[in-house]
Amino acid sequence: LRMGGGWEAEGAMARWLAARGWPLERLDIDVSDAGTIAALVTAPNLALQSLEVFRADAAALCAMADAPWPLDSLELAFDEAPSAAAFRALARAAWPELTSFSARVEDFRPDPGEDWGDEGEALDGAAFALCPKLEYLELHSLPVGAAGARALASRLCARLQSLCLLDAQLDDEAAAAMDG
Repeated sequence: LRMGGGWEAEGAMARWLAARGWPLERLDIDVSDAGTIAALVTAPNLALQSLEVFRADAAALCAMADAPWPLDSLELAFDEAPSAAAFRALARAAWPELTSFSARVEDFRPDPGEDWGDEGEALDGAAFALCPKLEYLELHSLPVGAAGARALASRLCARLQSLCLLDAQLDDEAAAAMDG
């Protein structure tokens, strides 16, 4: 199911969807608020395996990190850089069935040496530790950082089939961490 904007009250779309009782396994939604994600997380009928979310705010990312869904695919797209702290919380989430994770910031092209924000890197040493089946990882225009690079190199290299780190702002320390 694909659902977009036009829902005026926060969470209205999710409440409507939960009331349908459909046992959805795939959902593509365009949201910007935590109310929508929180309502989806509590919907007893959803057993999402694939989720695409566009324009989620920091609170929505944190709500997704607590979702009970057996996701095997999660795709996120942002108009602007999300909260680094919220993104780190999502990357630390337990997704035992997740095989594909994609996150991209649309049209975000930082100048060389420009800081991503005052919150630091998008990943830390615990990134994807609870995703034992992760095979496809795309982080486009999200600063990986040295701790995130070490986490990726130490945990994922044996099973990763595809890695995309476009505009990941890998500095010398992060590149050295990826090299081992």
